[in-house]
Amino acid sequence: MMDMLGASIGIGAAYFILQANENQNFNDVFLYSLIPVIIGWVLLWSIKERKHEPVVKEIPTTTIPKLDWKLLNPNVKKLMFIVLLFTIVNSSNSFLLLRAADLGVSTNNVLLLYLLFHLIASSFSYISGVFSDRFGRRGLLTVGYALYGFVYIGFAEANTTIGLIILFTFYGLYSAFTKGVEKALVADLANPESKGTALGFYAMITGIGLFPASLLTGWLWQIFGAEVSFIINGAIAIIASILLFRTLSFNVRKAT
Repeated sequence: MMDMLGASIGIGAAYFILQANENQNFNDVFLYSLIPVIIGWVLLWSIKERKHEPVVKEIPTTTIPKLDWKLLNPNVKKLMFIVLLFTIVNSSNSFLLLRAADLGVSTNNVLLLYLLFHLIASSFSYISGVFSDRFGRRGLLTVGYALYGFVYIGFAEANTTIGLIILFTFYGLYSAFTKGVEKALVADLANPESKGTALGFYAMITGIGLFPASLLTGWLWQIFGAEVSFIINGAIAIIASILLFRTLSFNVRKAT
């Protein structure tokens, strides 16, 4: 929540800087962005860490954890494959902003749409976190994946400002329903002795998947047009949500 709120403040500040600067000089935006960075750096150095007495304990070499795929249980492995599939089509937000600009939205209004996305994501992140703690994470993540898919398909068909406002609103909900919840689900499903290994694989898989995501979207956009690229990304995201739902249903039936 705080991460997305900070981004909202930054985007809002950029909007007002551009409004004050009639020649749309982005240099001022980048220069002013140094101010919060410096403040954050100073505050970070002012934080005092608690001092703990070092625990001297000889750890046998056989107990050193290894990045071993075999340490993950079947449920975590299934989730990893689904996360990889979704991540491959989870392209940069810049494509959404470019799409809005292509539809005739001015630079300042594109920033306002991006601000709306972050405000919605920040507003609902805490609520989604509480909901996932109480009622489970897989259902919420399934809805988040599906929202992403429908939003991307919507961007292929959108041609009005009202339509874009609605799509960026739902995109903010997608972010609130998935950011943090996805990682928490990995930790929940992992065996107690291999949670760190599971999270390590999760970080590796999402990192690997994010690289071709924007590359694939850009290539499809250039060859076939924006509509095709958004529809393909959206369709694959919906497939990922269906796979996640089926995995959820299977696990629930097995548990009962």
